[in-house]
Amino acid sequence: MRRFDITPQSGRLHMISLRTLCLERPGVYVQGYSDLAQAVRKHSAAPKMDLATLFRYMVFNATVGNVDDHLKNFWMLAKPGGYRLAPAFDLLPDITGRVEHTLSFRSSFACPNHADLMTIGDEWNVDEAGRIISQVTKAVRTFATAARKLAVHSGKSLENISADIRGRLTAMGD
Repeated sequence: MRRFDITPQSGRLHMISLRTLCLERPGVYVQGYSDLAQAVRKHSAAPKMDLATLFRYMVFNATVGNVDDHLKNFWMLAKPGGYRLAPAFDLLPDITGRVEHTLSFRSSFACPNHADLMTIGDEWNVDEAGRIISQVTKAVRTFATAARKLAVHSGKSLENISADIRGRLTAMGD
């Protein structure tokens, strides 16, 4: 697999983290996904598309329990037409049992439910937010099957992750 910041000519695309774009500095911390959405809206060359993509990343992080969803895991790439949201990376289920996310979903750091996600989608003006939620939850429901098929061996951790994902999907109303 090719890195997303490397050009076909083996050059590099300029990247800037959402931490930088949100002007986060010591003692002043971005609290939620909506803060990221504001930065994407301000700096993206295609904000509508990138907000939908950010929404998809947020839903995925919520469903798989990627509670380490901090600002240095979100980047913008300089493309010929301007900055665009970079592909997702470092998206991992939590195995520590931590339930609160680093970034909040509106006013809560806990896993959001379907209504919360729809409200965020509406606030961000994401077209077809419900379809995105359905696509992501449908894909995430296959986690345990995919892990077994890929011969992921992590014993009790895999069972715990699968149980956490099932609990999150249930809490989301899926």
